[in-house]
Amino acid sequence: MNTFIDDLSSGKPYDQGKITGYSDDEISKIERLYDIKVNGFFRSFLKFSGRCCGGLLGDDPIILYRNSWTVRAQLLFQIGLFDEMQENSHYEYLKYKPFCFSLEGEIQYYFIMTSHRDSESVFSFNENTGDITNRFIIMKDYIKKIIQNHTDVNNHAASGELIKI
Repeated sequence: MNTFIDDLSSGKPYDQGKITGYSDDEISKIERLYDIKVNGFFRSFLKFSGRCCGGLLGDDPIILYRNSWTVRAQLLFQIGLFDEMQENSHYEYLKYKPFCFSLEGEIQYYFIMTSHRDSESVFSFNENTGDITNRFIIMKDYIKKIIQNHTDVNNHAASGELIKI
């Protein structure tokens, strides 16, 4: 686990004792509940730091760490994005089971297509324009970039929950 987090952290301080993730069984439940596939970096991320990254990130923009959101709120958020994408005729993305993990500026939804052969690539959906953009970055590099730009001076270890009700 330390190597995984150290690779992401870029030398920033964090609380190793607060890093928490999901078990393989819980990840299987997440797959069923959200109707997604969890593979590659996304699986490693959820497994090692899906609940809390020990202060490397807050809940903005990584929505997985919003402790004020219940599992129901997380599900409704994902469904809301699905509905928005459907209303804007982005059916070609919907068939690949998108999962939004980040929200920037309250209008840019960053997601991966979990059942696509290129499930590591990050895309964004702009709520104002209805456009989808390939960000030409993989999830791991996106997370690294967010960590580098994260400026929580209190090093608050935000945490969230995707599965336990």
